[in-house]
Amino acid sequence: MRPAAGDLSEYKFLTSPGAAIQCRLVSEPETELQLFGNRRGLLSFSNVLLWFLANAWRREFLSLGELDFVRLDDQLSVCIRITEEMELPSGSDGTLRLLDRGKSLDWAITEEGLQRVALLTHRLVSNPSHEYDRLLMAQDSACGVHVRMIDAVDWTT
Repeated sequence: MRPAAGDLSEYKFLTSPGAAIQCRLVSEPETELQLFGNRRGLLSFSNVLLWFLANAWRREFLSLGELDFVRLDDQLSVCIRITEEMELPSGSDGTLRLLDRGKSLDWAITEEGLQRVALLTHRLVSNPSHEYDRLLMAQDSACGVHVRMIDAVDWTT
């Protein structure tokens, strides 16, 4: 899936200079998708998620590979897919399915969940004394999601 040229310019506009997020799938001690980034990267991620929510009327998918500031490990692919309310439990941050022998992740999430994840991520960059969160994934999710601001100490000293 290739983003529209206009979407690329929107991503660039929403991305802070120096933004960086490392996205990896780890299996120890528990399987989780890690989104570890600097403050600028998490702020940019929050911005893009809110943009995606605002554009849900014309887009159903967002691949993290489209975002220049996100570095995906190995051959990992992560696609966020907006889904209907009735497909997921209320109050969850979605569900992750492993595809392609664990190299691709499909993150199904409702618009409500997407907004919650965007605002939670924004809260991390706004309150550096709280450097990480683990998302509330649906019970049938293949793994959890761990979001961490790796340079929180730079903002608290």
